[in-house]
Amino acid sequence: MDDDRPGAAGRRPAPTRPSGRTDRSRPAPRPRADRSTGRPPAKVLVVRWVVVLALLAAVVTGVVLGVAALLRTVGGSDEEPAPPAAEATEPEPGAEGPADCTADDLRVALAADAPTYAVGSTADFSVTLVHVGEAPCTVDAGPAGRELVVTSGSDRVWASSDCTPPESRMLLLSPGGEDVSSVAWATDRSAPECPADLPVPGAGTYQAVVTVGDVTSEPVVLQVTVG
Repeated sequence: MDDDRPGAAGRRPAPTRPSGRTDRSRPAPRPRADRSTGRPPAKVLVVRWVVVLALLAAVVTGVVLGVAALLRTVGGSDEEPAPPAAEATEPEPGAEGPADCTADDLRVALAADAPTYAVGSTADFSVTLVHVGEAPCTVDAGPAGRELVVTSGSDRVWASSDCTPPESRMLLLSPGGEDVSSVAWATDRSAPECPADLPVPGAGTYQAVVTVGDVTSEPVVLQVTVG
């Protein structure tokens, strides 16, 4: 049957839009957590575990350092302070310490501060010990182990051991080491056991020597004057 409606013959059919068209302007969907389990993506889990492990390592390190410091503090409080290097200590039983210095180990020198003294003045002597051996050794450089003697011919005029308390001064000398001490003589006379009221030395030539251990110095010659 012919369609006799006006304009029916010249009407164009309406265009149809193709199905399945995609909108290119829409952003790509973001990764979402698995709705079925509620777990975040694997990358998020890895980051979280790295942070947790780093924090745990920091805590463990701090605990270890704190315990070590505490142990050092507790252990150090029980230790006795070491004696000074110059302080004399008793040798341990069975331990072999340095040997005593022999005549081959020492050189002893004596010097006076002036060549001439008036009776009643004081002559000051310096005593120098030098270790010329090859191994450390010990020597008593105090009044107990050192004696200075002043003579005039065969007359023993004065000795440092007559009236001075015999105190020891032990030294440990290394090869090349030296020690300097002093001895004073008041140009008077002395005798063993330090008696009083001895005669005053007269004017003349005197000589002094010092002995340390088994070593005696060269004599020092000096003059004593009166008035």
